[in-house]
Amino acid sequence: MSSVSAVGDGSGSAAKEKEQELTMGDVARRLQAIEDMIRPLIPLHDQVAALEVSLTAQGQQQQLLNDGLLRAEHALQQGRPPTGHRHDDEDDGFATTHKLEFPKYDSVGDLCRG
Repeated sequence: MSSVSAVGDGSGSAAKEKEQELTMGDVARRLQAIEDMIRPLIPLHDQVAALEVSLTAQGQQQQLLNDGLLRAEHALQQGRPPTGHRHDDEDDGFATTHKLEFPKYDSVGDLCRG
């Protein structure tokens, strides 16, 4: 039977410094006990990764909400109602509208004049 020596830490007493004999069976049993303690922790790695993804998404959503609140606050400080819509191309936050002119019928044949 093979054995492994474990030497004391040199802290003083002769009893502590006495070598203890561990058989390979003892080492195998201790290793198995450690593996049994670690096995339930393995699924936690995947759960932590999923939580990190979720927290990142929530952080991005929080940033969008904060940005919206800041835009609304800025609009109110300028004396205009917050629109709730984002317009990157305009400073005032209002959408540009265009007036459309349609041709008018002048009752002379099928000619349309605009």
